[in-house]
Amino acid sequence: MISLFFSIHLFGCFLLPFLSPLAQAATGECSIPPLYLPWRNIAVSLDGLAVTRGIELGIGTPSQIFSLRPATTLNNTRISNVLECVSLTNTTCIGAAGGVFDATKSSTYEVSIRSAWNGSQADQETATGSYVYFNDVLKFERNGSVLGFPLVNAGLEGEADNGIPLGVDSSFLKTATNGLVAPSSAWSLWAGSRSLSPVDGALVIGGYDSARILPNTNLTTFPIGSWTSSRHIRLSPSRNRTPHKGLSLPGLNYPISQRPDGNLTVILNNGYKTVVPNSELFTIKRGSDDLGRYAIVNDSLVDSGINYNANADPASVRAILGGMFLTQDYLVVDYEMGIFKMAPAVQGPLDENRANLVPICSQRGDSVNGTDTSKPDPTAKTNVGAIAGGVVGGVGALVGIVLGVWWLLKRKRKVREEKNRRELENTHRQSSMLSVSELPSPVHPPGPPKQLYELPSP
Repeated sequence: MISLFFSIHLFGCFLLPFLSPLAQAATGECSIPPLYLPWRNIAVSLDGLAVTRGIELGIGTPSQIFSLRPATTLNNTRISNVLECVSLTNTTCIGAAGGVFDATKSSTYEVSIRSAWNGSQADQETATGSYVYFNDVLKFERNGSVLGFPLVNAGLEGEADNGIPLGVDSSFLKTATNGLVAPSSAWSLWAGSRSLSPVDGALVIGGYDSARILPNTNLTTFPIGSWTSSRHIRLSPSRNRTPHKGLSLPGLNYPISQRPDGNLTVILNNGYKTVVPNSELFTIKRGSDDLGRYAIVNDSLVDSGINYNANADPASVRAILGGMFLTQDYLVVDYEMGIFKMAPAVQGPLDENRANLVPICSQRGDSVNGTDTSKPDPTAKTNVGAIAGGVVGGVGALVGIVLGVWWLLKRKRKVREEKNRRELENTHRQSSMLSVSELPSPVHPPGPPKQLYELPSP
């Protein structure tokens, strides 16, 4: 029996103690609905064999498909270069990377130098890796596209660093907002489940999914800030050797016949309590198989969702609440307000009913509150009376309002695309040849390797 109970004392437990001060959210367009991005299995190779669990993005013209995981430690969207996998037929490599990018196959690809690039300057790359900073078209499934999206082409050595950036200076959030595909840079997430009955998760930009919050519960508010104190915990397996020759069990892996019992209870210092059930805590070992598919790679082992810290210096260990924790809780983050919120999540699959999406719009000067899990109030959107130009009465007024809103959004989108086009032209003039930037090694605070901060695939 494993009894795992601990209390984590957090002043702002959103796992971002090492980043810069909070950036203001981009100005939002409250008439734009929240951007809904499912977290599920996506085919990322040309033959459809390589499948990766993540959020689907199309990059380039024509689109090259990627399946990326959210990462709160990133501020720029990183993807892998096709050269790291030798060719587009190496499905094992492509699946493990969540897709690879071939710049020669995109007609809208524009390389940049970092100082003239429209991405975040907060991220630092390792000195041993080469990174290309560029802009291209990025498509969000059926939710539209943005021209001139800032991207980083990174090598597979930093595979765990590929992902969708949700940091406080995220160029992904800012560009989605400025590109008029999301109402604001606030975001929310449910990680889904990787139990024996997997369930898709979802990331929402500019709002949250009210249907995913457990009925009769409230969102609890936390400040985003630095750690004040923490209780360090050593979690040791009951054995580190097996009687079977040649079988190695690194970390907290167990033979399926010796699956531990018990749940994991997490209590935050304000009393917020989460119980992660055994079915989520210990799962059949998954990974990328020989065909590059996200699948069960060893059905004789169960993999624990707890990081192995038995050999680490206790002073360097920080409690990290990742994807396993978010199987039970719904997370809402509003950097502009300096807060994040959590509530117990509805378990199991839900229909993608986007009518349940509630916008969080900085233009209104408000944020999601702890008890509001209702549908958006249509009266809180942009004042369309001024847009309609005083048209009144019946059907004629309604048609005028609809056309006015449509014209305004179309005009704003054209202005934004023209601005992005000019920025790309200026960037291209400053860098007429492929520029590979190598930056000094990043300075991280004491703690586990940086890949442990990422939300693991559910």
